[in-house]
Amino acid sequence: MMSDSLSRFFAREEFFGWLLFSPERHRYIVPVSRAAIRALDITIRDRRTPNRKDLREFDPREACDALGWLRSHGCAPNTIEVVRRNPQPDSLSAPLNVYFDYTSVCNLSCTMCYDEPKRRGIKREREMSLEEIDGIFHELRHMGVFRVDLAGGEPLLFPKALLAYLHGARSRSISVSITTNATRLTKDLARRILEYDLKTITVSIDGYDAETNDAVRGAGAFDLARRGVRNLLEARRECGSSTRVAIKYTFPPSLSEEEVRRYVALGQQLGVDQVKLNPMRPSGEASGDLHLIEDPKRYYVALESIRRVAESTPELEVSGPVNPATCFGGRIPHIRDWGCVAGKELITIDSVGNVRPCSMMNDFVAGNVRHARIESIYLESRLLELRGRSLSECNSCSAYSTCRGGCRVRSQAAGDFFAKDPLCPVGAGQPLVPGPTYVPAFEELGLPHSL
Repeated sequence: MMSDSLSRFFAREEFFGWLLFSPERHRYIVPVSRAAIRALDITIRDRRTPNRKDLREFDPREACDALGWLRSHGCAPNTIEVVRRNPQPDSLSAPLNVYFDYTSVCNLSCTMCYDEPKRRGIKREREMSLEEIDGIFHELRHMGVFRVDLAGGEPLLFPKALLAYLHGARSRSISVSITTNATRLTKDLARRILEYDLKTITVSIDGYDAETNDAVRGAGAFDLARRGVRNLLEARRECGSSTRVAIKYTFPPSLSEEEVRRYVALGQQLGVDQVKLNPMRPSGEASGDLHLIEDPKRYYVALESIRRVAESTPELEVSGPVNPATCFGGRIPHIRDWGCVAGKELITIDSVGNVRPCSMMNDFVAGNVRHARIESIYLESRLLELRGRSLSECNSCSAYSTCRGGCRVRSQAAGDFFAKDPLCPVGAGQPLVPGPTYVPAFEELGLPHSL
């Protein structure tokens, strides 16, 4: 086994072949074409570099693309470390991402918070210790899980604990991102956090000015968040870090193109790398806000506004929800299960060790890491209810490869957890674009939230 410092890729075996993770790019990479699956298997299992003769049974273009990708990315027997061989029939052996809300304590009280204790500023009884959390990172590494998103509550309220968690993750080559309100982010704390080579630090700012943001997050939060972002960016310049900095707006369905433009302008003014726009969902404090799901056409007007602004602002990355009627990719193509990423590519762990498919599925507790191993919860618990499903009205839709039936949280709010998303693009009259006919050799995976 090579040391982590020499590994350009980590690999874990899945039912379709091998899944790669690039520590340098903080990304999972999946072989898509049959030629790529074979070429990667030869590279890992036979410990040699494949050639054209090995792939002669495949389409010449597919074979050429597969070999070219391996060569151009330096993917060779001596740059891959196999970390896991536990393939499961027709499903992943472990999630890709873990959202880890390691504390419930928060200094803000956002009106749409998905977790009541966070909004009330209450610390849950018996939150996990440093030793328990380090054990979670140890188990995730053993499972071949290399991406963790730390949040809370507010993760920066306990700097010593946060830095200990970042050390535990880095010592196991786990890529970490943080979501924070940044109201407590000093320049000194920013420097210490940036030492750990995080993928992204995302600052939640729910509006383009103080009036808009503070109506949601509390008086003074806007100015404090902007100050935190500036401290972070100054610290990054001084230490030469490559960590990306983003701001994120959890938007209501009424979002207009002018509001998108003003929010993007805020990102440009601050100098961040990315502006994210995520839709508000009917969970937690917003669980009764059915207006979030009652007007699908309005929702897609908002998505189109985000798309237009993104296209007109090439100098800044602007990302929003995927419109599955026109966008494709981002998920493992070999998995065709109906339903969103929750409980499949994604699980969440809260501050007392409860495991859920998604942070917003408050009532869906699959197990607790204090009573069972994460691997057992992932492979043997009620998370299995979310896998192997099919819905005939969705399966033949050209948007299915990306949509997969949409968000379970929205479906539950509409009355049926296992019905298609009430914001279905077809139901909203969205014109469907045929999917691409060309099959790439390899694809980098994001973690797209459904719709």
